[in-house]
Amino acid sequence: MRPLRQWTLRARILGGVGAAALLVVLVLVVLAIPLLLARHDAMQARSELANAKRALQAGDVAEADVSERHARELIASAQDHAAGWTADLWAGLPATGTAVRDGRHLLSAMQQSDEILQIGVHVYGEAMGNGSTLISGTSVDVPLLRQISRSVQEVGPHLERASDELDQVQGTTPWLGGELMHDRAEAVGQLAPIMRSYRQLSPLMTRLPAMLGADGPRTYLISILNPSELRYSGGATLSFSTLRFDHGTATFGASYYVIQLNQEHPFLHWPRVPGNTFHGPGPRRLTNATFSPYWQVSGEELLRGWRAQTGQRTDGLIALDLQALAGLFRVTGPMDIPGYGRLDAENLVHTLAGSYDTYQDTSRRHALNSALIPAFRLKFLEGGRFLEKARALVTAGAERHFFVYSRDHDVEQALVNGGVGGNLSSTSHDYLGVFTQNLNGSKADYWQSRRVSSTVHLKPDGSARERATVRVSNPAPPYREPTKDPRSGYVTRWLGFSMATFLPRQTTLTSYTLDGRVLPHAALVTPAIPTVYNRPYVSRSTLLGPDKTAKFALRYTTQGVADVDADGDLTYHLDMDPQGLVRSQTNRVTLHIPDGYHFGTLPSGWAQKSPTRAVLGPFQLTRSISWAVPVLKD
Repeated sequence: MRPLRQWTLRARILGGVGAAALLVVLVLVVLAIPLLLARHDAMQARSELANAKRALQAGDVAEADVSERHARELIASAQDHAAGWTADLWAGLPATGTAVRDGRHLLSAMQQSDEILQIGVHVYGEAMGNGSTLISGTSVDVPLLRQISRSVQEVGPHLERASDELDQVQGTTPWLGGELMHDRAEAVGQLAPIMRSYRQLSPLMTRLPAMLGADGPRTYLISILNPSELRYSGGATLSFSTLRFDHGTATFGASYYVIQLNQEHPFLHWPRVPGNTFHGPGPRRLTNATFSPYWQVSGEELLRGWRAQTGQRTDGLIALDLQALAGLFRVTGPMDIPGYGRLDAENLVHTLAGSYDTYQDTSRRHALNSALIPAFRLKFLEGGRFLEKARALVTAGAERHFFVYSRDHDVEQALVNGGVGGNLSSTSHDYLGVFTQNLNGSKADYWQSRRVSSTVHLKPDGSARERATVRVSNPAPPYREPTKDPRSGYVTRWLGFSMATFLPRQTTLTSYTLDGRVLPHAALVTPAIPTVYNRPYVSRSTLLGPDKTAKFALRYTTQGVADVDADGDLTYHLDMDPQGLVRSQTNRVTLHIPDGYHFGTLPSGWAQKSPTRAVLGPFQLTRSISWAVPVLKD
């Protein structure tokens, strides 16, 4: 009987312990309910924030406002649940304390994101919503613009606080840590583009009222560029006008076509920008002012030339090519030009740049090109949809189809940071930019096709031995005139051009060939302009017949193309800028790394072909772009 009693006693003890343990578990579960509710509300809030963001991007301010308000209520509820005494109890336990604190940091970051979204909804409603008075006809409500500018500046502190909260998430709690770090990574990914946009556009928004004449009149030269006759900077200047802002009211001046200006004063004298190697002494045409690929330089040269041409001093320049104008047509729809029919986003570039056989008569082309400035005025200032138009122009800026230059230093820096300044990349690492410049007055650049391939042999010290090959083709259609092709002028199919390759700053040229022939005396040239990040370049001129291809090949060594950390790991950096071609340039890059190293996670577009070789492309280079490739020591 005694063993039976002992067993019964043990059973009772075990049962009691089990019951107590179950009770503790039940109590802990009950105490955890507020944290579970906080998690539930946070997930719902995140969904509402995503809905609000999508609605705002679609221009639905009312829907964005409703979702943002729901998100705000849910975030407040989640924070209440996470701040009670039961949450404090969990926060005091060694095993769960870090998780509770991490959750509170995530909620605080979410609250800051909601504050940013509130500002976005408000700004969008004031600027673009129904009933907005910001833009009316050709006038801008300057006091409202100042108010919007101040609202945009309020985003900065919220971004900083959100970033600080996310930095404090540790993710060290067993089982829960991985999920919390996943939430953190997702939040960082959503915050990063907002932070980039803010840093990029905030300085520009601060100075926008002054640019629109809030502190006194501002006059800008407007130029439409022709991609069928290239300069290193982009298309040749085609049509001109002026745009004056006086306390927000815009007034356009008369339109001028380049032939008209050349007939009045074919050659001009103006003081060149100091250090600009693309302009020598002596007289020059206004259309030859924009040789430099840096619009901070070409813009100033063009303004000086315009003053020499007309006597008018202007405060800045707005330049866009036909591709950028087509982008505005894509937003607003087509327009009819008497005698030429309907122009839309699909046929505008071909009609204006690829149809010189159709419109050979100078007066007809003058009439057609004189309609460009009124078309820009109509498409940009009328018909609403200003956010979409602004986005189209910002995209065109990244593609080097749209440029704005200001003589005000602070405004100019804001324009460069905002992506519409038109300067080349300022990277201190590897760089490759290929640009051609028309020499025979032909329009054959409309057909120009360009393929660029480069091979980089990286070294452990971050330097490299490189080879770049540029193939320029002229697939122009047959010459249609009964006379012999003059090899120059409007209707020729021959392409005369100078090809310039811009390279990293610390570069030494080894060899330069054209179609396999070594070019003697080839040397790098470096402009000495203190206002831009100058790059060495090498150039060569040639005349290319129809259906012909010229092959330029460069070999060079360069320093500092990769960062080297204390452990010997490398990060290879490469930037490229496009030229505003009608047919986008094709690029391919092959990267070889040293023995004893291996690739980390490759950026999008790169593919590893062997343990020591990775390839990028072929791809169409349509916008300024950069890559960072991790190369790790074994």
